[in-house]
Amino acid sequence: MAFEQTRFTRPLSRLELALAVTLIGIFMGIFIQRVILLTVAAEATSLELMIRNLRTGMMLYVSNQLLEGREDRIEKLAQSDPFAVMDTPYGNYGGVISGEKVKGIEPGQWFYDSDDNELVYKVVNSGYFSNSSGTDLIRLKIKLNYEDRNNNGSYEHGVDRPMGVSLNVVDNYEWTY
Repeated sequence: MAFEQTRFTRPLSRLELALAVTLIGIFMGIFIQRVILLTVAAEATSLELMIRNLRTGMMLYVSNQLLEGREDRIEKLAQSDPFAVMDTPYGNYGGVISGEKVKGIEPGQWFYDSDDNELVYKVVNSGYFSNSSGTDLIRLKIKLNYEDRNNNGSYEHGVDRPMGVSLNVVDNYEWTY
């Protein structure tokens, strides 16, 4: 008891204080690095989930249009914004843009580029992301799937029958964490 009373009443030596500050700094650095890696993993997972949600929403829309006999709407979907047919509004969707406005998009935001007919996502954690185009953008293109009735290899309105759409990634991308 006497040792404990004398031990805790005296101030820390400079060596003890330096050791405590160093250990706290090391642990904080490890903690911050782990939190950053978790945010990168969360963004990658969120992105994959959004792509799956978009694909599912478009499949539901296409199936409804096929059931109602409105194949012309499937053709229009392949040339338009896929968020327009989604039931749920998304908070990080920036809308339809074109031209120079693409450069002003904030990280973490989706938008539809009407010039290139692509759905685009701007990556937040660009330091942990790379793609084949060298940008911090993930670009998705809608492709019309159709029955090629005249076997010419390209879609012709009124001749070929729209069967669905697919959402394809334009540039291969990779997360490094």
